[in-house]
Amino acid sequence: MSDGIRVERPRRWEVFQREAGKASLPVEVTGVTGPTATVFAVDACGRVAARRELEVRAVRRLREGAAGGVMDVPEACPPVVRRGGWYWLAVSEGRRRRRVLPFGVGDVFVVAGQSNAAGHGDGFIADRSGMVSVQTESGDWALADKPEPLPGAMAAGSPWPMLGELLACSERIPIGFINVAVGGTSTEQWLPTGDLYPALKRALSGRRVRAVLWHQGESDASEDSSTERTYQNMVTVIERSRADAGWRVPWYVALASRTPSTTRQQEQAVRAAQAALFRMGLALPGPDTDTYVPESMRYDQLHFGQVGLVVHAILWFRALHFPAA
Repeated sequence: MSDGIRVERPRRWEVFQREAGKASLPVEVTGVTGPTATVFAVDACGRVAARRELEVRAVRRLREGAAGGVMDVPEACPPVVRRGGWYWLAVSEGRRRRRVLPFGVGDVFVVAGQSNAAGHGDGFIADRSGMVSVQTESGDWALADKPEPLPGAMAAGSPWPMLGELLACSERIPIGFINVAVGGTSTEQWLPTGDLYPALKRALSGRRVRAVLWHQGESDASEDSSTERTYQNMVTVIERSRADAGWRVPWYVALASRTPSTTRQQEQAVRAAQAALFRMGLALPGPDTDTYVPESMRYDQLHFGQVGLVVHAILWFRALHFPAA
């Protein structure tokens, strides 16, 4: 085997969405020298769960080759030790094999919205399960057990590592997050004609996910947005995201509108728009953080403190596990 073999995809600690107990894993390998390369998914117990032989194509001006394809990988057996739900990708030429990197088959969530989705809370809460991974700003992935090198939306005050831990321990699978939320943003700014939507589109491009988790509404309330305006903006964003992804991506939308300066009437207008999405079947209900994360759990009456972050994570866990409750 060439010492220069490189795995371009999957990325280290990347999580792929399970469907019917398996994931279709895109594999890209460069730096191989033989006519074929074989890739294996090896579980924590050393068992081969999947294999795929790839034809190597020549790369112009190089003596090495590249290979790519799709390999169906089942969910790992339930972990019995830390990180037991991860696979290792092995690449072989002839009789030689090299274990390259860990990846997971589990549930992937895209997070979008504004500050309370974007890590503006009071301090990092680490995942302790070793089963939660986050896409970084470079496009790589990292475990959510420490702030570095996580992006700001995950490394500051965020409920997502704790939510991931709750889901991982409950489902016994790896959990992945891609966070594109931006603080202080309104639904108007998330429209496909704005600057924010492309990040959401990229997060969903060529990828299956469990759901988009949307926590936003404070800016719409502050801007005195009408129920109709907020509703139509959300319909546009949701429907366009599904059209661009090429499938009906599930959306969970939180009931969120409260700020220190907004009136009850302004907040109710936004909440009515969010509730209309549920009635029309365009989204599923996320947590009601207006009600269950009161000012006493917000360090500045707007952004969630440590207790508020814990409650936020638990509320999302409940919404995902009991969507009809």
